Amino acid sequence: MLVGLDRVSNALLAINPQTAASSTIVVLSPIVGAVGGLTAAGDSGYFSTAGPTGISGYFPGSNELYSFNLFSGASARIGTFAPTIQATGISGIALLPPPVSQPKLSIALTGSASVQVAWATNFSGFTLKYATGPHGAAWNTVTNSVVIKNGAFTVQCSCTGTQRIYRLQKP
Repeated sequence: MLVGLDRVSNALLAINPQTAASSTIVVLSPIVGAVGGLTAAGDSGYFSTAGPTGISGYFPGSNELYSFNLFSGASARIGTFAPTIQATGISGIALLPPPVSQPKLSIALTGSASVQVAWATNFSGFTLKYATGPHGAAWNTVTNSVVIKNGAFTVQCSCTGTQRIYRLQKP
């Protein structure tokens, strides 16, 4: 899933990268305006709204920076760019990725109705969580036993019924 910032609907959109089909995650209360920027890391994203003049006086924005949850779209105002940034505002935001200190999950089909979720044993203390959808779904703790196998923490999970998205969380 990609996330986009749309001026026309004044919303965060979920975008399918294979088809470009989009759907609204959430309509925003700040005015996005003509020029805005967006970046993300993990479950968190950041967006900026257009400056007070928009482009050539059209489509001005609130000239602010916000953080938001990529899954629910819930946003929080961080602050204003004024008086430092004027006119059209900031048109792009980049985020440096953190050093690789996060475990990567691997998921392998182990039967017609089960998968094995695994991550490296040098990432102890993480809890495996799942959600049934990308937008606003609650994250639940996987309660199946964690077993060390081939140098990895592994968990057997059912893959029948509802689709699941997995992630690791460190308390």
